[in-house]
Amino acid sequence: MKTPPRLSSNDACAFAIVAWQLAFTAVAIRLSLEGPGLVWGIGQLLLAVNFFQWFVIQHDLAHGGFFRTRWLNDVVGHLSSIFCLIPFFSWKQVHHHHHIWTGWKDKDPSDPLSQIKQPTPGLVRWMNFCWKYWVPVFALAFVAINFWNLKRVNTLFPEPRSKARNLFSVVFLGAIFLSAFAFMPQAMLCYWLPAMVVFLIISDPILLTQHVHIDAHQANGQRVKAFRFSEQSPFARNIIYPRFVSRFFFYNSERHGLHHQHPEIPIYHLGKLATPAENTIGWLEWLRTAKSMPAAVLIFQTSRESGVRL
Repeated sequence: MKTPPRLSSNDACAFAIVAWQLAFTAVAIRLSLEGPGLVWGIGQLLLAVNFFQWFVIQHDLAHGGFFRTRWLNDVVGHLSSIFCLIPFFSWKQVHHHHHIWTGWKDKDPSDPLSQIKQPTPGLVRWMNFCWKYWVPVFALAFVAINFWNLKRVNTLFPEPRSKARNLFSVVFLGAIFLSAFAFMPQAMLCYWLPAMVVFLIISDPILLTQHVHIDAHQANGQRVKAFRFSEQSPFARNIIYPRFVSRFFFYNSERHGLHHQHPEIPIYHLGKLATPAENTIGWLEWLRTAKSMPAAVLIFQTSRESGVRL
């Protein structure tokens, strides 16, 4: 389906968001440089929010519709990767195929846990502990397994061009952070690491809102047909936040089911569409219910198996 002109890529909107994000980054860094104290704490919190918003922007850039031209999406995609620590090209490839295979858990390349039929007792205890006590490991593991693991990514996408692009993204980010820690270790530990930890704490529950504990299909090695985008809302979740939070914190990205129906529409237009009623829940209700469940139940089971609707 062709995107209506009013919902298509708009470079003016895209540049405005990137310019605002860069200004926000500069302010957060400036406050963080004040050193330990209240101002530093505010700066670190703002920097953590900033990291998350760069991820939201990177997510949209990977779809190729944030800017009108591919090279601009790729260039700004690598810029955004510096803040959210996700290699852009490997993210772009895995995420593209995630949208193709949403609804088929064992064919979705972004869901390696679907291959685990029976988690070990040790893994279950560790996941449950981290989820209960807000230890930020879920988003970190998701990024490390799916986007930094070149062996896995290259197995999924063995074409020489794909391997070269994935390697570039990983080396690009790795070189930046290895150099940063080598030449200014104290600054990275004091002004980057705390904000990154807060970013991961924020990201864990947000990541798990999107697809966990939702009934989906298993291909079990059979040839199956991918669901059309318009058919994917049953397999993704929309979270309802106050309008201000949705617009200025999430840039409308929290309506994940709506995004799966319209992945070609950039986030700065997504708020113009009605959110489907299916799999839609208020943020506080979701958080209370999800946090009352063991992580292993939340992640490895579905509503049909647990009896808990989310």
